[in-house]
Amino acid sequence: MKKIRILIKSACVIILAFLFIQLSFLSGCSRVIRDAKDELVIYNWSREFDTGSSISLKFSDNFATLDFTTSDGIRSSLYGLYILSSTNLVICDDNTGTDYTFLYSVYGDKLELTMYDSTIELYKDD
Repeated sequence: MKKIRILIKSACVIILAFLFIQLSFLSGCSRVIRDAKDELVIYNWSREFDTGSSISLKFSDNFATLDFTTSDGIRSSLYGLYILSSTNLVICDDNTGTDYTFLYSVYGDKLELTMYDSTIELYKDD
């Protein structure tokens, strides 16, 4: 009888350990991409140009950061709260108090940002 209790307890411990491992794997898969808005904010986007200039877009909590670096190494950025619709991204820059509105489209690994009839393509970071 004592051996049966030990076997049952051992089986319970093994089952609980297995369930814990399964749950820990599932917790990493909690982000679901339902539309372009989800895809936009889940990933980091960037591009380096042949001239040496670069641009990157990142989201964290309710904030967006759009960083620019010129070929001369001059850095500038927009940082602040963002508002997102199905077609527009608005970054409310903390430094200037200005709202910058971009039309956006996500095509797989490519993001197109348009402002004042100029479009730039960014790509998902690996």
